[in-house]
Amino acid sequence: SMRILCFGDSNTWGLNPLNASRHPKRWTRVLAALRPEDEIIEEGLNGRTVNSPDHKNPERHGMTALPMVMQSHAPLDQVVIMLGTNEFKRHFGKCANQIALGIGEMIKYIQNPANWAHQAPPQILVVSPIVVGRGLINHPEFLYQEIDEYGIMQSEYLANILERICDQYGVAFLDAKTVAKPSNIDFVHMDEENHHALGQAIAKKIALGV
Repeated sequence: SMRILCFGDSNTWGLNPLNASRHPKRWTRVLAALRPEDEIIEEGLNGRTVNSPDHKNPERHGMTALPMVMQSHAPLDQVVIMLGTNEFKRHFGKCANQIALGIGEMIKYIQNPANWAHQAPPQILVVSPIVVGRGLINHPEFLYQEIDEYGIMQSEYLANILERICDQYGVAFLDAKTVAKPSNIDFVHMDEENHHALGQAIAKKIALGV
């Protein structure tokens, strides 16, 4: 049996775009149902970034949180990271390349044996998040949205760059946009059906061990 840490943002926490409640059947729960022997540790936080400081919400800085979260849940066999979407917000002004490099820093931290005195470093699966839906542009509230057209474009590029970084570090990679998409309610968060599809794809990836 394995201890699997799922580290992500609102699409890991399970934010329901209908009413901002928490999906009972979020992908981490789907994964847990498919892998009943394993312990699935849910560490999703709404608004979490990779490494951009959010001055109103400093607890959202992913790279700062990662060491504490990993050490509090040690020992771990596997870490699933799905982050990046919040950095597409215009006030962070990040391009896909900068976001991917930030995830590279997370990989380096996890792979560093010096951080794991009494265990081998955990395996890693990096999941490139679903894209931000282009329907957002035609949304009546688009002008007030935090993500603009540039951000939407970067969300479409991220997987290509992230896959190269994962190859460099020898870690498993899954492009979530190949299996799931955002809802047409807010073009950012997944409905139950897409959580289900993503949970299945992640379970399959972990079972393959690649």
